[in-house]
Amino acid sequence: MPINNYQDYLSQISLQNAENFQANITTQIIAARLILISRFFPTTASIPSSSIALDNTSLHGINNNLLGTSELLLLGGEFNSLGTHTLILVDLLNISGGLNAILTTEQTTNLPSAPLTRYVNGEGVFAGLITWATIGQTISTSSINYINQNGISERISPPMSFSGSTPDRAAGRIHLIPLAPGDTGVREVRSVTLSASTGTAGNFGVALFKPLAMMSVSFSQPIDAVSTGGFIGSLCKTFPNACLSIFLYPGTGAHSVSGSLFFGE
Repeated sequence: MPINNYQDYLSQISLQNAENFQANITTQIIAARLILISRFFPTTASIPSSSIALDNTSLHGINNNLLGTSELLLLGGEFNSLGTHTLILVDLLNISGGLNAILTTEQTTNLPSAPLTRYVNGEGVFAGLITWATIGQTISTSSINYINQNGISERISPPMSFSGSTPDRAAGRIHLIPLAPGDTGVREVRSVTLSASTGTAGNFGVALFKPLAMMSVSFSQPIDAVSTGGFIGSLCKTFPNACLSIFLYPGTGAHSVSGSLFFGE
């Protein structure tokens, strides 16, 4: 069947019949730092008391009602945005909390991270520090002790700036961890070390996640796999039991975004 217009295109890829979920992610944001968009934020977070492996039932995801057992493809999205922002769709694999931002000794509270239940070899899995309660303003650096994608332990990440300005230290912020040269993923995080006290204990933890797609959202617009730009990873594979979450990197304009994502087999 020839594709003559946008509706023909939707019919051909069965997008109209695909599973979808509403991402209730409208929020007011301070710019400059990745932020986990969750049903827990920007209100008071539920701080994990251990390292928890996540799936589609977790409140740290966004209403994932995908069905079936086969892998699914992300085909598009429809968003309403105030301003221009970048959204990163991730499969949030596990999270922990309970780390203290004034300690400079090696911290193992609620670590090692929970075993991966998806992407179990760690290839392409990212690590980040997530703030659950506001930490201090004094600039520190952080590093992690981790197992890489090849199962090699005692890998130490390069130092990364931690805390400082308000966007860095507020609840819900994601601090991406750089990996040691040659590493391409993380299976497990064993400990975290800060170089200096941030001045306030706050509460932070470790998150492991698999990036799936990245979208540039500018005001109100539909985005799909073929006919629009600003979409990287639009035919990525994911799993029905994934904890689908969105990281927001705020850009210009008022910081608010909401919308839906669409999937098809």
